[in-house]
Amino acid sequence: MVSQDVDPTFRCMTVDWDGQIRMDPSSPYAMQRLIGLKDQFELAFACDTDHDRHGIVT
Repeated sequence: MVSQDVDPTFRCMTVDWDGQIRMDPSSPYAMQRLIGLKDQFELAFACDTDHDRHGIVT
């Protein structure tokens, strides 16, 4: 786990292509922070807030 802080505003997310904050693991723009961790971990993953979409970085 990278951070155990809870941020209900999702400011921890990088913005999507249109400058909006959204939890969309299918968007490479929104996943930039996770993609940046790919060399530090063998496996990293994220999901949207209702857990029906997942992003996996190996």
